Formats: sequence, structure tokens, C-alpha cells
Amino acid sequence: MSFRIDDLQAAHRAFLEDGLVPTAIRAQVMGADVFYLSDPEGNRIEFWSPG
Repeated sequence: MSFRIDDLQAAHRAFLEDGLVPTAIRAQVMGADVFYLSDPEGNRIEFWSPG
């Protein structure tokens, strides 16, 4: 599952403030920035923003 987010930094910070553990934000080859978060069942969810 993947979600496009307008403000990736704010979303990442909000997850951290809520006690969740997203991966670090990484720049991708195609210019997008991305981070991942696992749901309670271990499924990886992608959050991305165009670079």
C-alpha cells in the first residue's frame, strides 16, 4: 500500500510523536522522497512525496 503525502516531513514527525517507528526518509532514484511504516500485522506501508 502506498500513500502520496504533500508534507512528508510533517507526516514522519507526526508518526514519531504518536510513538510509531517509521523508517528514515530516503531520496529515491526517480526524485521522490519516501519512508515506510509497518502496520500491526507487519505489512509495510509506503509514504512518499514527489521530490
